[in-house]
Formats: sequence, C-alpha cells, structure tokens
Amino acid sequence: MTRAIYIKHLLNILSYDTLIDLLTIADRYWLHRQIIINYGNPEAPALVNETPYGHILNISNMIKERNWKRPLLRYNSYRELEESEDHGRTWKPFDVVKYITKTIENDNTKIIQRYS
Repeated sequence: MTRAIYIKHLLNILSYDTLIDLLTIADRYWLHRQIIINYGNPEAPALVNETPYGHILNISNMIKERNWKRPLLRYNSYRELEESEDHGRTWKPFDVVKYITKTIENDNTKIIQRYS
C-alpha cells in the first residue's frame, strides 16, 4: 500500500467518525499522527504502525468491506450542508443517514442498520 492510498484511507476513517462520533481523542490523535508520519512521497510504501484495537479497526474494516467514500460537502449561503454526487456540478441537501446506514431487504421487508 502506498502512502497516498493509506492517507486517503485514514482520512475516510476520520470523515466517518465526524458523522457519527465514535472515536476517542486518543484514537483521533493516532490517526492524525499516522497521516503526518506518511506525508511526503506518495508513491513510497506506507509506514504503518500497529492499529489500535477498537473503533478504529471496526471503522477501517467497514470502509474496506463496503468501499465507503467521503461525501463531497459544502455549505450553501444559508449555512446548510449540501452534498454533490456528480463532482460538484449539482448540489442537494446532505442526508447523513445515507452515509451511516445500510438497507437490508429480506422477504419484502426493509431493515435499516447503522454501520459500525
């Protein structure tokens, strides 16, 4: 894994945490420290310290399994958060539930579960 890919993954973890607030201050510090350590040549192999167990590992596994990506967000003139799914061409109100839940359909029933 290159440093660029690793940093992008760490930023996805931090982004997911800002949506649902799972991590402790120590966890966030560890993630920021990893980003700083790996800053530089993006093609070099990543310098990965042992991942602490707990929420960081759970979020990391969820992001990899579901190919979760950070939403493209901005504030409009009314200070309302908006998201874009087409790289900034059109904007709509941000729906956080879409990013922190998954819908499971079984036998004509819908179950909504929170990612964790």
